[in-house]
Amino acid sequence: MWHAPDEALAAVVETLATNAAAHHDAHLVKFTLACLDAAELDPPARRLHVAAAASLAAVWWAQDAAAPT
Repeated sequence: MWHAPDEALAAVVETLATNAAAHHDAHLVKFTLACLDAAELDPPARRLHVAAAASLAAVWWAQDAAAPT
């Protein structure tokens, strides 16, 4: 995410928000929203905040993948 082209940021934000909203863990929703809110409030650091949200999503995805079914 950190090195993604600027044109990709809007699509990444949409994907992160959609995936978090559909996830069963409300913590992911809360933390993703906090990152995306920070991205809007701090435009010079927008990419950093979106990258943080993407990193959190990756942690949850890996945790879900490792969970027994």
